[in-house]
Amino acid sequence: MHKNYDYAIAPSEVTRKIFAEAFNMPEEKILKYGLPRLEYISNKKYDKSQEIYKDYPELKNKKIILYVPTFRKGKTANLSEIINYNLDEEKYKIIISLHPLEKDVVPDKYRIDSKYSSYDLIKIADYIVTDYSILSIEASILNKPIFLYLYDFEEYKKNRGVNIKIEKELKTFTTFNFSDIMRKIDEKNYNIEEIKAYKNKYIEISTEDTIEKLSKFIVNLL
Repeated sequence: MHKNYDYAIAPSEVTRKIFAEAFNMPEEKILKYGLPRLEYISNKKYDKSQEIYKDYPELKNKKIILYVPTFRKGKTANLSEIINYNLDEEKYKIIISLHPLEKDVVPDKYRIDSKYSSYDLIKIADYIVTDYSILSIEASILNKPIFLYLYDFEEYKKNRGVNIKIEKELKTFTTFNFSDIMRKIDEKNYNIEEIKAYKNKYIEISTEDTIEKLSKFIVNLL
């Protein structure tokens, strides 16, 4: 389905090249307009944090760890290690937000009403845990710790492939088990400057007027 686009959009020159390869499109058809989701994340008018806290007041006094795994076609995400971890629940709260196509069932204690998307939840999260998802790039504009939970790295790389060497770009955030993530969080054993450099590389342009620019482009095509 990714080989029939007339145009695609990207937030940087680096991602333009990646998308051109992934979608089998000429680079000139990849418009460096940014991504509408980036504007949704960065613009305060779309912020639902207070609504979430109203619905879940117990979240206010906890450090929130949000797990957002990528969609693995034909295979579910590894939830058992997280669910079975001996978490300090007085201090931390884990929220799991699966891909809409994911069939696995998240226990109630880790769920938030589906009216709140992952892009709403990253705004209240203190720590974000993902893997091969583009969410790692999108969430980087918030300058929060983003851990890469790559428990199936070799298998995923062989079967699905990866476009960038994220494990080298986010060295202090790359982990292969959940215990390591919690150790890094507890000890603050990570370098937030890696997140900033990652953001600057993959998001070059302003996120403030992406929707307006894209809308004008579409209207001009009509």
